[in-house]
Amino acid sequence: MALLENPQQFYIIHLEGRTRLSLLPLGEIEQTLPPDPVAALRAFVPMFLGRRAYETESRQVRQQLERRAEEATSSASQARARLHALEHGASYRQTADLIMAHLTQIPAGAAQVEVVDFYQDNQPRIIKLKSTETPQRTAQNLYRKAKNQQIETRQLQERVERRESDAFWCLERLEELGGILDLRTLRTWRKTHDLHPENKAKAAPELPFKVFEDEGFTILVGRNAANNDLLTQRYAHKEDLWLHAKDVTGSHVVIRHRAGHVVPATVVERAAQLAAWYSRRQHDSLCPVTVTPKKFVRKPKGALPGQVLVEREKVVLVVPANPFERVGGK
Repeated sequence: MALLENPQQFYIIHLEGRTRLSLLPLGEIEQTLPPDPVAALRAFVPMFLGRRAYETESRQVRQQLERRAEEATSSASQARARLHALEHGASYRQTADLIMAHLTQIPAGAAQVEVVDFYQDNQPRIIKLKSTETPQRTAQNLYRKAKNQQIETRQLQERVERRESDAFWCLERLEELGGILDLRTLRTWRKTHDLHPENKAKAAPELPFKVFEDEGFTILVGRNAANNDLLTQRYAHKEDLWLHAKDVTGSHVVIRHRAGHVVPATVVERAAQLAAWYSRRQHDSLCPVTVTPKKFVRKPKGALPGQVLVEREKVVLVVPANPFERVGGK
């Protein structure tokens, strides 16, 4: 009791996982201070606040990296599953070849035909047809789909490589993070790797759009046709990236340009997923999405709200999803 009433010194201790200021030498003693309470508080408070900030930011970055690694692994697994299905299923080109090889055996208006599949050891195979179109037209459409299938296969292979690399990068950063023990080092390391402690969807009250933050980039999503016009025609700048689900109605999506920064492929992919999700293709297994700088998007005179013309584009294939949904996306 006498020690509590007339302390001879103060202690900064580590006890039960927390940094504390104590009158008693308990736990792990980190620092011994003279018996001046004001001086003790001046020494303790900055240390306590710094450690609390370190713990908070370290936890946020760890969660961000774990989430990115999980999302990248899941995306790579989905792409691999789709590749497996494409490689082991009957291709559009093979089906078209079989139709063309058996044209003389297909009666007009047939809904299906049984053919000898020379791609599968001459096993019999039934091919479904459209009774309203000629077999030649069906084969032509299948050849066109085969070309798209080749593009899809290439993009899926690229996605697997990209997403697996991203997952491996995140795991390397997580290992490094375990060796960082103070706030200053953590912030320097985070800046070096362009990691932000919070990477989640949020609603910005000053903007009338859905707003998401991803790896330091802002993604804006239109809410309806008139809102799409507002986003594309008034808010988007010429160097912003503009995205839209191809050949269907849907939200305009804009990735805001950051001077001196190239938009990472992972950010483009997640923005494309949003464009697919907020479109008529929401329930498709895969969706083609147009990606182009805003300067190549223009609104023709007399066009309806939300209607635009795209003069130059790149098309990516993605799984429709809101990748931010688990962390607060709306």
